[in-house]
Amino acid sequence: MSPYLDDRPEPQPEPQSTRPRQCISIPEAPITEQYPAHIPPANSKLVNSGVVQTTYAPTSDAPYGTQKDDWVLETHCAFFDPDGDGVIWPADTYRVCRSFDWKIPTSLFFTAFLHAVQSYNTSPSIIPDPFFRLYVKRAYMNKHGSGTGTFDSEGRFRPQPFEDFFEKFDRDGKGGLTKWELWHGLRRSRMAFDFFGQVSACFEWGFAWVLIWPEDGILRKEDVRRLLDGSLYHEKVVNKIGQESKCPRPTENGPGTMTRPNQKQPMTAAERKSQ
Repeated sequence: MSPYLDDRPEPQPEPQSTRPRQCISIPEAPITEQYPAHIPPANSKLVNSGVVQTTYAPTSDAPYGTQKDDWVLETHCAFFDPDGDGVIWPADTYRVCRSFDWKIPTSLFFTAFLHAVQSYNTSPSIIPDPFFRLYVKRAYMNKHGSGTGTFDSEGRFRPQPFEDFFEKFDRDGKGGLTKWELWHGLRRSRMAFDFFGQVSACFEWGFAWVLIWPEDGILRKEDVRRLLDGSLYHEKVVNKIGQESKCPRPTENGPGTMTRPNQKQPMTAAERKSQ
């Protein structure tokens, strides 16, 4: 027999009962019990939340994400690039903010802060862009510390840190965070001497809160996930347009006829004869 052939029997898989149990907290380290990490539920179709995803943003509640067309970080940014040339001008950002029905001061503040802080990192040149443009393909260069770590250094979505953030600070399992829980989570995520990262994280979560604007005061995890993959933007614009529309919605009056509320019905032949 060749010495390069291994004739040993193949190892058999260990029984489920003998496998080591996942240990996310121990009494000897009380902080681990106070802020537990996320473990996918047994019935979750998201098999491994530690695997990064490039084309969609999955969670235990939405294991297949929302959209899987392109790079997830690019779809997060592409809504602000209406002409699709890969370059976001400050005017593009301002118009998108106004389409959310934001006031002029809010739109100007967000536009100025975003482009002033993030333009240079995405620029393909070492010379700062005089127009403060953002380059979508280089958006991954804006990764910073003191955040949730949801995106890695190459712009891929990481389900586990995203789930961990909500698992740790959603105290009563309501599926989202109040503003005080969010503030506590941001303070707990701070890194030492990382002023830029702390300010950027607060700015990004502030943008998420203002855009989603939860009526019950709870920022839902799935709303944030859809914001990260870019699928929520279209819904917010459509909702604003629907709210601002002055035309009453048509109502159906039998097969093939559509009339508006308070609209007079056409007279029948019998009614015309009686007149």
